[in-house]
Amino acid sequence: MRRCPECSLELARRQSGLSVAYPAAEGHPLSGRRAPDLPVEGRSGLFGLLRPGRHVLLDLTGRTVLDAPGHRAAPDTGRAEWAGVRAALVRPDGHVAWASDESDDAALGAAARAALAATHR
Repeated sequence: MRRCPECSLELARRQSGLSVAYPAAEGHPLSGRRAPDLPVEGRSGLFGLLRPGRHVLLDLTGRTVLDAPGHRAAPDTGRAEWAGVRAALVRPDGHVAWASDESDDAALGAAARAALAATHR
């Protein structure tokens, strides 16, 4: 029997649904994509925070900027698509609902509050 690690990995991704990306209606290119298990301050990682019916707001600024209930997370420097992302809202299924690379802290906070409010409509 021949082994093919690349094939096994691809099959595992397809079977688990981890390779699923939903098209983003608008906004950041990460919207609709699966979030990685980012390190979260005081927790083992993002995936440990995911709960049915609850979005998770991540503050990736390196300091607490968002005046909304969120979690400080370390930026994912290993993935180019996450470079510059300052905040993200992750759906209960682990996909990004909203992300922003807004450099103005006040505008970033307002956008995060609006994204959170949209989850309660």
